[in-house]
Amino acid sequence: MVGYSGSGKSTVARLVGEKAGCRVIEFGDVIRSEAVRQGSVEPLWRLGQSLIKDQGPLWIADQVLRQSAPGKTTIFVGARSALEVAHILRSIPALVIGIDVPVEERMRRRLRRGRSHESREGLAERDSVEAAGGIAGVLAYASVLVASSGSPDSDAREVLNKWRSLSGSAVGDFAKS
Repeated sequence: MVGYSGSGKSTVARLVGEKAGCRVIEFGDVIRSEAVRQGSVEPLWRLGQSLIKDQGPLWIADQVLRQSAPGKTTIFVGARSALEVAHILRSIPALVIGIDVPVEERMRRRLRRGRSHESREGLAERDSVEAAGGIAGVLAYASVLVASSGSPDSDAREVLNKWRSLSGSAVGDFAKS
């Protein structure tokens, strides 16, 4: 599941995972774990950029893949580069789902989540970093692109319906790793 920061990827993935009985693994959790290990206080997106620079462009994707269980459907959330997505697609059968949410709605969501310290300028900076990192290329891999209705529950239902129609089987049987 891919999309810009604040698009609802994690929330939708959690809802879909609960409904379909799938495990959810987030790229951001790898970065959060590394932040704890290093005692880092820098913003997670900056640490992610540092990890990519220092460890290589596929390090985070490799950490995520190591957490998946063979034969189990897993939802991966938050790849930030087309290189990461291509690596995952080479490694396991996968369906890429993109979430598209207007910037105004993403800002509202972030504020509702208690991120009052964030500003439109901060989100714009993060978007520009993601754009420079190739988020458009990541979204181009999406077999399914959900134009958010503004409701994570509705978005999750749309993802499940599209996933079922593409797989031709029960969701839990599709894209097993």
